[in-house]
Amino acid sequence: MAARLPRALVEALGLKPRNEIDAQIRGSQTADVDSDQVERRRLLKQLRKYRGMMPAGFKFDRDEANRR
Repeated sequence: MAARLPRALVEALGLKPRNEIDAQIRGSQTADVDSDQVERRRLLKQLRKYRGMMPAGFKFDRDEANRR
């Protein structure tokens, strides 16, 4: 299923072709819309507060982490 979205909404959410969005209707004139792009930006923003907190020379080793 596909839907046409206003340009302002597409630009505000930073949507590109084939992006998925979640929409929920709140009342007869209001909808909440979220996209995977918005979620990704929100998560990256939260992760940035940890930038520079790893010890110098730290290297993530996936195999070592999975052994724990």
